[in-house]
Amino acid sequence: MVVINIKKVLVIILVLLGIYMLVFHYSPFPLNHEQIGLGYNHMLHRIIGVVFLVAAGLAFWKWK
Repeated sequence: MVVINIKKVLVIILVLLGIYMLVFHYSPFPLNHEQIGLGYNHMLHRIIGVVFLVAAGLAFWKWK
């Protein structure tokens, strides 16, 4: 029987979002700013990526 732990799933999703915003949101990966015409400013996504990773760390630490 597979038991899905919502807390672990949330931490995994937050980590994946953080990594995506920090690493994969840039060229040559799909759906980046240059490709969809929004320019080259990625600082907001770096900040959001760090926030996602910190939130994942806090959630993992609090729920452990």
